[in-house]
Amino acid sequence: MAGVITITSVLLALIVPWLLGALLLKKLLSSSNCCNWAIAVGHGFFAGIFFVTILLRLFDSLHMPISFISISIAITLCGAAILFYFSRGPAITPTVASRARPARLALIVLSLLIALVAVRYSTLLMELTTRPMYAWDAWMNWAPKAVVWFRLGEMASYVPPPEWLQTTDDVVYTLGNYQASTYPDTVPLLYWWMMLATGSSESSLVLLPWLLAPLALGFALYGHLRSDGVDPLMAGIAFYALVNMPYVNVHTALAGYADIWMAAAFSLSLFALSARESSGELRWTLLCVFWCIFAVTIKRPGVFFAVFVLFGLARSILRPPRWLERVVAGLVITFFVLAFTVGVAFDIPQVGQFKLDSDGIKIPTFGYQAFVVTNITERLLTTLLGMLNWNLLFYLTPLILIAFLGWGLRETYQQKNVALVLALASVFLALIYTFTGYSAQLMNLVTFNRSLLYLIPGFLYLLFGRVFRQWSGNQNLPGQNRP
Repeated sequence: MAGVITITSVLLALIVPWLLGALLLKKLLSSSNCCNWAIAVGHGFFAGIFFVTILLRLFDSLHMPISFISISIAITLCGAAILFYFSRGPAITPTVASRARPARLALIVLSLLIALVAVRYSTLLMELTTRPMYAWDAWMNWAPKAVVWFRLGEMASYVPPPEWLQTTDDVVYTLGNYQASTYPDTVPLLYWWMMLATGSSESSLVLLPWLLAPLALGFALYGHLRSDGVDPLMAGIAFYALVNMPYVNVHTALAGYADIWMAAAFSLSLFALSARESSGELRWTLLCVFWCIFAVTIKRPGVFFAVFVLFGLARSILRPPRWLERVVAGLVITFFVLAFTVGVAFDIPQVGQFKLDSDGIKIPTFGYQAFVVTNITERLLTTLLGMLNWNLLFYLTPLILIAFLGWGLRETYQQKNVALVLALASVFLALIYTFTGYSAQLMNLVTFNRSLLYLIPGFLYLLFGRVFRQWSGNQNLPGQNRP
């Protein structure tokens, strides 16, 4: 009986936030020409998860009792209130393009891909539920906070070990990894929510969101490609390419890392940026900002990726003339060249000191990184082409470059800011792993692959939405509300 209750509560913990997020997104985007069921389902899963973590923070800050029942009631009431608010206005039916039935061969291929995904994720489910938490980063950095919060019933504070050694507060905790105590709390809050649902901090069912996250992100990718006019077969292949990618599956089989959530937040913000450029609608602007906020609350590097997306969003809204962009780019380059040669340092109120010279860079809250030049060419090629992490994706790099340098720079290309944001993120990772101590993380093939994961859905979106669509001769305009 207890097992049935646990499984029921786990299913409710997964389905109710997902359903709320999907219904809310569908209602919010109901009159948009860039919305379909897959977009609502994909975005809705992550929106529901983020909403749960917000409720947990709110309950803790108000010193309200935190339990699975109390949070579930709050989710239901808030969801009902939000949906009631959006349902008060008159129903608006978007213009829907004619729906051509896929060819029989396309249906056969899509059915085969769905069957393969079902088999793959069934085996991942068995592996996930029959093995205790195994991933090092999970039990070292992300889960311990949730275990303590689950047993205390509140969000106890965490501080770095040196500060913990000097404190006299009995309810202050620390982690063995010196930096982990200052990591954002969204992923530990997700753990906590699932622990509340299972009634245990040791059940492997706590990790089920890591099984659903790649599928939800795949739905979002499929939905946005269909909205952009990509035919069902090509969009379905893109979905399969993402959810069946080995390194994506690793983050389910070795569940517990924060990287799949970071990849989702960054990718969804890119998709929202693309929809904003296609439709010009405020709702997509707000959704893009929402996902940037989500990224910042997941991992500390989310700050940089959010800045890249917000830059692309600002460029999309303001549409600055080319001469102004050149002037600003020249000023930025001049600043960094001078700072690198003569050195610059200044204090940012309430944040900390920024310092840059030829020896290294110090960024507030991120610490100091000395400049160390490392030849990463061999390891990089091994990672991208010699290992099995990414299937054949990076063998298609020439096509991705065509998308960047060809369509990405055309004035008529609506998703040019998506290409620009991906380019900025790629250059950022290249600089980090070439000129700082993080190069060691590339040489040992650890952190670099996880960082690269953030870009993969965006690369697939660019590849299938631009290159393959041009090859297939599908010149349908974006934003036509396809299923």
